[in-house]
Amino acid sequence: FELVEKVHFYEETINIKYPHYRQIVKYQEIPNQKSHQIVVPLETINHIKTYLLIGEINKSLEELDFIAVENSANALSLELVKQFAVSEVEKKFKNDLVDELISGKIRSMQSIYEKANVISWDFEGSFVAVLFKIHPLTETSYSKESNKSNLLDRSHAALYDAVNHYLPGGIITNKGNMVTVLWKVKKKNEYDDKSWRKGVQKTAANIQ
Repeated sequence: FELVEKVHFYEETINIKYPHYRQIVKYQEIPNQKSHQIVVPLETINHIKTYLLIGEINKSLEELDFIAVENSANALSLELVKQFAVSEVEKKFKNDLVDELISGKIRSMQSIYEKANVISWDFEGSFVAVLFKIHPLTETSYSKESNKSNLLDRSHAALYDAVNHYLPGGIITNKGNMVTVLWKVKKKNEYDDKSWRKGVQKTAANIQ
């Protein structure tokens, strides 16, 4: 849809206890007609803003509709918190698994394959470890600690997107400002073959 205008902002009303506002929009599917939307901003989790949008296309919302909106907003907020908690546990699991591989502290390869299978990682073949470092932000880059954290998270997200673009399904983990990529390569032989190196360096430069 195309945003035409924000109309009213309500901190709290009898109908919706959540802060919300209305906006006028145009839908591509409905030419030459403007419609209203109710917009409910939800909890911001991990610096990701989420909105619940309800389009008033055929008629305006009534009292029962507003109750449904409030229940939906509650359910969606809880689901977002749940997904974030699960992703944090998965992130730690992935970091620990890669640390185990790189440090060489492997109890058994069977255990490694079982852990990889849980998160759908394919460890068959040859890999090299490629490290990307996000440089520390200067004092002029941010005014508050929260802004610093926000910029670092956005930098991580941009780097993850870039790596996934060039290496779909790549194995990526991070700790602080260091991002580790287990990069699958094709080797002609197991020991002294370095034919993969130029290709990795070129793609890594594109990612940067």
